[in-house]
Amino acid sequence: MAIGGFFEQPAEAASVQTRSLKQALLNEYKSFSDKRIKNIDRSNIFIIDDREFGGYGGNRELYGWFCTIYAEVIDAETVKVSLGKSVPEGRSVESWVQHHQVDKSRGISFTIGKSDLSELTELAAAFLEIVKPGARYPVAAYKYVCPRVAGALNRLHKVLANHWRNP
Repeated sequence: MAIGGFFEQPAEAASVQTRSLKQALLNEYKSFSDKRIKNIDRSNIFIIDDREFGGYGGNRELYGWFCTIYAEVIDAETVKVSLGKSVPEGRSVESWVQHHQVDKSRGISFTIGKSDLSELTELAAAFLEIVKPGARYPVAAYKYVCPRVAGALNRLHKVLANHWRNP
């Protein structure tokens, strides 16, 4: 259908492309945030913070210093990334947040598209800047948290870049 000189994609085609992006994320992360959901059409939120690798304490709860990260598929070309509790703080991260005008009231939450995919690697570099050799940081756990957060963001960047290059 033509609307204002632009062609609108049929709903089925958009749905197939969104499904394809969800499948790429499902292949990489192995499940949705709610592990009970198996139908790809029923969910769009993924846990991307690698929490199965030592993020849990003896009580089977996430450590208090663990930074949670979720990716939510909005449509075929947009993903919302949310860093929840215990987001590491530092000048480089604050600078990134201000530059990209991101709301930081409840963690860090922003959307990524094909054209601004590099923002993920920029944010990852900002987290690594906090713990660069010789740097002092206020929370001892940042030594572990910052590289893990940066790794998760770089992994998401890789998955999205591969998918959007070869849908």
